[in-house]
Amino acid sequence: MLLFILFFFSIQGCHGYAGKTESFRSAIDANETEIALENIEELVAIAEGGRNRYQADLPLYLMERAALFQALQDHQSAIADLNDADQMLEILDLTSDQAGETAEYLWSDSTSLYRAPIYEKLMINIMAIASYLAINQTNSAQVEARRISVLTDYYRQTTQGNHPMLGSALYFAGLAMELGGSEQEANRFYTDAEAFGVTSQLRQTSERELIIITFSGLPPRRESVVIPIATAYQWSLYSDCNYSDQQRQQLNRFMAENLLTTVNFPTLVVPTQSNIPITTRIDGVIQPTFRLANISQYAIESWEASRAQIAWAAITRALVRVLVREAIQATGEILEDSQDQPSLIAEIFFLISLIAQGSMAAIDVPDTRTWTLMPANIHITRVPIEVGEHVVSIYGSSEETFSINISEHGTNVITVHFFQ
Repeated sequence: MLLFILFFFSIQGCHGYAGKTESFRSAIDANETEIALENIEELVAIAEGGRNRYQADLPLYLMERAALFQALQDHQSAIADLNDADQMLEILDLTSDQAGETAEYLWSDSTSLYRAPIYEKLMINIMAIASYLAINQTNSAQVEARRISVLTDYYRQTTQGNHPMLGSALYFAGLAMELGGSEQEANRFYTDAEAFGVTSQLRQTSERELIIITFSGLPPRRESVVIPIATAYQWSLYSDCNYSDQQRQQLNRFMAENLLTTVNFPTLVVPTQSNIPITTRIDGVIQPTFRLANISQYAIESWEASRAQIAWAAITRALVRVLVREAIQATGEILEDSQDQPSLIAEIFFLISLIAQGSMAAIDVPDTRTWTLMPANIHITRVPIEVGEHVVSIYGSSEETFSINISEHGTNVITVHFFQ
């Protein structure tokens, strides 16, 4: 029964998030956005159908699908997915996960509930505002801005109070308030954003403007790899967690006896085309474009900050696997010694111990959960514009062209999303 359970969990957990999402990521790499959407639709349907190991990833699937909808200019669908994902993540943030956190150090990094990092949480609200403004739903954009206000107030009371993503979120909150007619609140958000380094050039330029919001590139994603335990051990020394004297002795003995040589680990894969320049032309004339945020850098910094903790947990799990193996072998030897006649008990338990250790290693899937289709960069173009018909072209990994009609008063917003 033990072996059956271990085998069952090993085949269920062997893929991890990176494996489950490979189909739509490959489609995006081939610039097949519609095919990517079909693939993610299948994952959403499975998750909504109640299959536990997929259901736990539903918020991330919705975030992935929202990015695809936004790239296809289906802003209403993008907003629906972003709002649903936001609510789910709020519930997860408030959910106690003591069992999952314990299992993280015994079985797998991916057993605990997903806690979105600050840049993913705020990007949900930023992208929602961008889509609301693209379809001229300024009242809804203002509601999203107030959510950002609550989030930024919360983060400012934590160790992440100086994270640069707060500046980008505050700018978008200001933009939503400005276009919704709340000038005083907009100025407050803009001033707060500028304290994080957002340029004042991105404030209102004239009564009649064109604002172009461009999301581009893909952030680093996590992939499962096998690394030497010596490397993981060196990383783990920088963790807040400490090895007990017993663990250090066990680790030294296992390494000396060649019982423990590698561990499973999540590494970052940085896309080769995540920083393609963005060029904006209005009626053929190049316009100034500002990069508001470099989310790829935030993702790299986040991973580096958590690497030591991840390494410590990976080594702890590896120690548990060898100890389980040795305990099973010891049990077999005790039973063998208790027999009056020679038997194969010790050999059988030795085989069982190897299978148990192998099954536990298969269960140990590094946590590769991350928003893989989140933008790597946010660009803003904001310029005065004359009344009448205009052709707007945005160049990134491809070209998006819009024909717009500017009226006497007000501001027009265009939102585009490139994946490369």
